[in-house]
Amino acid sequence: MTEQDPGGVEISAESDPTDIPPLPVKIVSAEAETPAYGAWSTYSWPAATSISASAQRIAPLDERRHKGRIIVFSGAGAAAGAYVQVGARGQVMNNAGGQLQPGNYEINNRQELWLASDGTNAMIVTVLLERYE
Repeated sequence: MTEQDPGGVEISAESDPTDIPPLPVKIVSAEAETPAYGAWSTYSWPAATSISASAQRIAPLDERRHKGRIIVFSGAGAAAGAYVQVGARGQVMNNAGGQLQPGNYEINNRQELWLASDGTNAMIVTVLLERYE
């Protein structure tokens, strides 16, 4: 025997509402996960510092790194186009890394990161590394 509800849908008397399989529900937190630690470092190079002498490891390999921020400032008397080299150690030592001009940069990888001045200009770099527990 079947009935019809006011919406026009047939309802069977033989159907059991408990036969419907449950729907999977994924619970998502509305709160952003906050890093447990943050470490600041500042590096500065006077003008005419060689790249090999100025190379510094600014971020170790870290599987739990959330993100990092590199803030580059040109020092006193720096020319337009001043930059720092950034990348793996071999890249930076061979003047083949990326070039960051003064500004604010976010990094989202876990690799070891090295930095060196351009070899001509005075530069200041501040680094923030955030890490999960």
